[in-house]
Amino acid sequence: MNDRGLQLSPVDLLKSLLLARSEQTRRRRLNDTWRKAMTGLSALGGTGAAADFVKALLVGRYADPANADDLTRIEVSFHEWIHGNLERMALARPADFAAFVTDEFAPLADAYCTLFSAAQSPDSNTDLHSLFFNNVNGIRNQFHLIFASVGRGDSPDLIRAKSRRVADFLDLLYVRRIISGHSAHPSELDIVIRDLIPKLRSAHDLEAVTGLLSAELSLDPFDFADITTFALGADNRRQVHYLLARLTAFVETECQQPDRIGEYLDEQRSHQIEHIWANHYDRYRDLVKNTAAFERSRNRFGALLLLHRSHNASYRDEPYTAKVEYYRSSQNLLAASLHPTTHTRNPPFSRFLKKYELAPFMRPYPKDFDDKAILARQNLYRRLCEIIWDPARLGFTILAPRRVSGTPHRARARYGVDIPQLMSAGLLKAGDTLIAVHRGTEHQAIILDDGRIKLAGGESFTSLSSAAAYAKRTKSANGWEFWQLQSRRERRPLKEVREELIRDER
Repeated sequence: MNDRGLQLSPVDLLKSLLLARSEQTRRRRLNDTWRKAMTGLSALGGTGAAADFVKALLVGRYADPANADDLTRIEVSFHEWIHGNLERMALARPADFAAFVTDEFAPLADAYCTLFSAAQSPDSNTDLHSLFFNNVNGIRNQFHLIFASVGRGDSPDLIRAKSRRVADFLDLLYVRRIISGHSAHPSELDIVIRDLIPKLRSAHDLEAVTGLLSAELSLDPFDFADITTFALGADNRRQVHYLLARLTAFVETECQQPDRIGEYLDEQRSHQIEHIWANHYDRYRDLVKNTAAFERSRNRFGALLLLHRSHNASYRDEPYTAKVEYYRSSQNLLAASLHPTTHTRNPPFSRFLKKYELAPFMRPYPKDFDDKAILARQNLYRRLCEIIWDPARLGFTILAPRRVSGTPHRARARYGVDIPQLMSAGLLKAGDTLIAVHRGTEHQAIILDDGRIKLAGGESFTSLSSAAAYAKRTKSANGWEFWQLQSRRERRPLKEVREELIRDER
């Protein structure tokens, strides 16, 4: 309790610990420093925001991120954790406690205020947009990784630059996983963050941070190849919405229009996913074989837009010839690009197409939008993703994989192989049956003509691993290890089929 009978918070107890161990002659000045830092933190959300800052600082800079007991104790009573880990934090002499307050706690608290605000809204700190994106996507532990990269004595500009690099890295990693059909749940990225924290603590300058994160991206098995079969499904609507929002906002800002990403990603969901094909199979009988093929084409990424909720509701059942007129007159540029008028007498749009060589992909479709148009838009969306999340554009350098002496150089080929590639090489074909046995239960799937994997229950997936995870009822799985190719004579592990393609490409 304090002198007014109020219970002290963990932050209050931490202050008492630090100031009591400092030199008595410096306590008044340290108290002023502390109060100034707390004023900024409290403006973010009272003592709760201050406590979140302390937890992020301790986990990022001092705790063992793989030690569950460490994390639990910090979450419950971080002041007690500090008291038991003074040696780990190099707090021994009175001068050490004072230096922690003045050189670490206060400057990082000030930086946290800026970073926290950037994570809450994209309207300020535009160079820190990725903090907002990560927050929208539930990557709450990004501050742990940011603080791991920051060193005592870093200038505000250096802290900002490191924070931007870390946030961009997490956003890129998240998007790659979405498109590859693998789990992008925040808990999965928490594992990545946990493993990277100790490494980033030893990266003292921006160059070292960038080099370390670049190396991690070079080893990451996911890329944008799977976007050719990416589609809206029952379990990825939020992720598809995010991708469409980013693509839509990018096209607009590049064409000198206001940045509306905050509007596209607001919690009220003012914008919704629009299917360019209305939900009327009878209109598309000449284009698709059956209702299953209709649903597959209708949900392809290239057949989707992001529209305001009210417009989405009013356009839903209109034929394409009517919709494309609405897109031209009242919608964002990504939607309006389907109409030929957008491509004429529009200098900003023309410069945008020329700058990124998008004219072959971003074509108008004034009357018909068929399967070929969907595939063309799918390629457009892939190209936009490759531009927005280009590692070099974000400051990273993708390194060539290190060759180990005595072993053949595979250049991560096994990670780049996907089902469409195996189909193109003639090693798999549409209709092939896949079999897997897990805990005594046999699972079956077939390969669709677009390279997706369809389970016996009707669920379809863009990757082997996501199909395997669904069958096993786990968050993740190695699809190449799980599935086998069923032929008349034998069952052949898919990893062997993959290795055959790799050998042929060497």
